[in-house]
Amino acid sequence: GSLFADLTIVQKVESSGVMGQPPRNGTMTIYIKGSMAKIENMGPSMSEVVDLDSGRFSMINAAQKTVMVMTADQMKQFAGMMGQSGAMTPVAQELGHSKTVNGYSCEEYKVTTSGMVSSETLACISDQIDTKDMERFRKFSEDLSKQFGGLPPEIKGYPVVSDAKITVMGQNITTHCELVSVSHDAIADSIFVVPSDYQVMEMPKMQQ
Repeated sequence: GSLFADLTIVQKVESSGVMGQPPRNGTMTIYIKGSMAKIENMGPSMSEVVDLDSGRFSMINAAQKTVMVMTADQMKQFAGMMGQSGAMTPVAQELGHSKTVNGYSCEEYKVTTSGMVSSETLACISDQIDTKDMERFRKFSEDLSKQFGGLPPEIKGYPVVSDAKITVMGQNITTHCELVSVSHDAIADSIFVVPSDYQVMEMPKMQQ
């Protein structure tokens, strides 16, 4: 654990409403401590926890007080099924434009995907943010992230601002994400603990 520093990243997130959900305007926080990671407020009342030691991924719904646990193998199986549906690996194009956002200099990229989920994202990537502690977690879920427009692995650095247009099953979504802060203050272990009164849901069986 001494090899890695605790890391907290706070991002501003705005998105249009889709599938009955209202528009969103709030913050999302990423916590990383050793082999544990948590993305808090990734959606309305939704968070996820990744435990590299056990190879498990937990999706937490605070509103319903439920948690669904997936193994790495189940995530890869799901990603494979998405690939069969026609999703494609994101394709990135460096635009040759530089700017400064919230004190971080960054380079602009255009990232596109097509298939069941199609998207076009304009992202400004900074190499001034130390992301080595995140790399292990990216590898854990990179098969899944490819299906939903994640950044290609050849792009190094962290997006300090991004604007995306996404089409999912015929519905259009727009999102805006902007880096607010990066901290290496100590993180309490309790951040990653699912409340004991939450109901554990079984992962639905996936048919080929």
